[in-house]
Amino acid sequence: MRPIIELNSFSAVAAGQTANLVLDKNVKYDQIYLQVADVADIEWIKLRLNTSDILPSLTPSEISAINYRKGNVPKNQSGSYIALPMQMLDAVLADSQRVTGLPVGDTDDCILQVKLKSDATAPTLSAFAEVSPFTGSRGVVRLFERYTVPASSAGLVNWTNLERGSRVARMYFSGPTIEHVTIKRDMTEIWDLGKDQTRMIHGVYGADCTVDDAAGFSYVFDAMREGFPIKDSLVTSNGNIKVDITVAAAGTIDVLVERLTTQFATTWTAATTAAAASAAGKSKRKVGRAA
Repeated sequence: MRPIIELNSFSAVAAGQTANLVLDKNVKYDQIYLQVADVADIEWIKLRLNTSDILPSLTPSEISAINYRKGNVPKNQSGSYIALPMQMLDAVLADSQRVTGLPVGDTDDCILQVKLKSDATAPTLSAFAEVSPFTGSRGVVRLFERYTVPASSAGLVNWTNLERGSRVARMYFSGPTIEHVTIKRDMTEIWDLGKDQTRMIHGVYGADCTVDDAAGFSYVFDAMREGFPIKDSLVTSNGNIKVDITVAAAGTIDVLVERLTTQFATTWTAATTAAAASAAGKSKRKVGRAA
């Protein structure tokens, strides 16, 4: 079994404040869970690895929509709990689920931040995590990025500045009502569907599209809807990606892009890994997989 550990305490847990928790080093965090007095007290959640935001100020409703893509994913928010989107829990294979956990090494600074609303009443906040043995390396990390696409009028909007490099698992569109999305890679169409058609297909694969509405997502492109993240995610490293978006009105289109990236890949020294394993063996919290 994977051990579950209680994390360090948050600082500055008060209405209107940003609470911070520094993650321990030399630990592989598979999943992190927040426990709060009321999920409605939270404005956003951010997870920062060194100078990069892996989770870029996601709202609880956005996290809910991300986690509910498949019908077999348990509901994670029952008023007091939030499961951060770190692992691919909806992946068919266990190896694919766990490949996207977050190993934090001795050269890292990893901080979990939670912004509490100004009208929160007596807020409380704590966290616990599922962990695996620290192996001394980090490969694929699940990363979320935000983009803004202006739409000067109703009709077709061309978006060509999606950053290339890592694989794209999903894209969540919000803003003016999205009627249709076409995606081309090297001038070849790989996706060409209206909103209703897309929701029908997602429903076939077990997605609960009603939570998309609650998060403000009017359209979701899901490359890995069948549950195979590495096999089905959209490769962007060696191609020209163009996204054509048809909107019902002028406005600003916000796009939350979910990636599987190796930009944080690193390997720590064998000495560091051995020291971490030794420390874990002495820890009262039992960080690491039980024999």
